[in-house]
Amino acid sequence: MNSCSTDPMWTVPTNTWGGLTYQYAYDGNAYIALYFRNLAGSNGRNYIEVKLKDSLVANNCYYVEFYVSLTDAMRGGCNNISMALSKSQLLQSSNPVPGVIPFNAQIYNYGNPIIKDTQNWVKIRSIYVAQGGEQYITIGNFKNDANTLYDTIPGNSANYGGAAYYVDDVQIIPLSIEPYYANAYAGDDITITAGDSVFVGSLINGVTNMRGITALGKK
Repeated sequence: MNSCSTDPMWTVPTNTWGGLTYQYAYDGNAYIALYFRNLAGSNGRNYIEVKLKDSLVANNCYYVEFYVSLTDAMRGGCNNISMALSKSQLLQSSNPVPGVIPFNAQIYNYGNPIIKDTQNWVKIRSIYVAQGGEQYITIGNFKNDANTLYDTIPGNSANYGGAAYYVDDVQIIPLSIEPYYANAYAGDDITITAGDSVFVGSLINGVTNMRGITALGKK
C-alpha cells in the first residue's frame, strides 16, 4: 500500500485491508499487508521476501526489528509473527496465498504473544547470531494453523476470521559497528519500591558476544 496509489484498495492511510479505517505508515508513506493466518484450517499464508545487500557474517550479532499492526478488517489476531533469515530463497510459489513454508524462523517477539493492536505499531525485535552466509529475509508465519494461537477481539464485528497485519520499517543492524544506548533496547528508566523486582535488560534473546558497550550515565 502506498499513499501515491490511485486505487482505493491499496492506498495509505485507508485501504480495504483496514476496512477503510485510517492507518498511517510507521515511517514514510507505504507499508505492506500479509495474512499470517487465513481462514481457520486453510493454512493460507502470505510472505514477503527480500535479498540483503550483503550476506551476514558468521558469529556476528545483528539487531533485527520490524513493526506490525493488525488490520481493522480482521476479527482477531494471532501469534507466530516472525522473520526467517536464510542462505537461499524460501518463497518460490507464484500463488499469492501459498501454504506454510517449511522453515524454522529465527526471529519472534519476546514470548511470541498474540498481537491484537489495530491502533498502534507493535515492535518485533530480537538479537540474531549469524550462522554465516544468510542473504535473504522472509517475513510471515512459518507454523500451521494447529500450532498458531488465534484470539478474537471482543466487540469486533469484522467479516474476516483470519489475521492480517500491516508490516513496516524492517531493519537489520550489525551490532559490532553501531553505538547503542541502553534505553533503546533495555527500556526506559523506572522506579520500584522495596521488595519489588525488575527485569534488567531487553526483552530479546540470543545475545552471546556483544562487546564495546559504554555506560553514558546512571540512574
